[in-house]
Amino acid sequence: MPFVSYSVHTKLGVLRMTALYRLPLNTVKCYLGITTPLAERTLLRWQQIFSETRTILPNPANYQPRGRKQRISGDGDAFIEGSLLDDSTLYREELQLKLFHHTGVWVSLSTIQVILNQRLGLTCKKAQRIHLNRSSRAQAEFSYHIAQYPAHYLVFADESCVSQQACERINGWLQAGQRAVQVTSKINGKNYSCLPFVSLDRVIECVVKVGSFKRKQFTWVLKHLVVCFLTFQY
Repeated sequence: MPFVSYSVHTKLGVLRMTALYRLPLNTVKCYLGITTPLAERTLLRWQQIFSETRTILPNPANYQPRGRKQRISGDGDAFIEGSLLDDSTLYREELQLKLFHHTGVWVSLSTIQVILNQRLGLTCKKAQRIHLNRSSRAQAEFSYHIAQYPAHYLVFADESCVSQQACERINGWLQAGQRAVQVTSKINGKNYSCLPFVSLDRVIECVVKVGSFKRKQFTWVLKHLVVCFLTFQY
């Protein structure tokens, strides 16, 4: 028998007429104008729900999940989520083994993928690398000490590097089955480092050199170029 949805008023009418007036089900259907099939077992189920809950209104919170019963319950989902909070770079095979040790149930990798994507709403993304010596407390202390200075007192520096080899073209067009060849003019390209010093409203100094900046070179540029410029400027 196909599934038929009945309104709450129809259910209450059927229950009242069959329970109070002891009318047959076919008579009740004719009186209420019900044209869809209504089996006796459906009426018995309505009577059981009414006797247990004293209402015929549907409550989705009491519904059982549809479909095949899940082998991993919500406790397993919470365990996987907690494991990823401790280490977000775990592979599915590692989660599979951890879940087996925790629940004693061996599930497939596709089930792990369904739990991650559909049930937990997680996606795989590139992880941000954080240095071991990075400290939130040290960052908070630095922000506390630097907050007493006005914004135009601050100068920021950030070194960037570019290589001649990085500018070379690596792709070429040729017939299918043949390899494209490129003749390079320089085998070992040079690396150029750019070190700008930027304040709130201007670029104070910008130094470009071959190779990378060492500690002594950075200190020399800071003392003899940046500090001297700020001294004569103000």
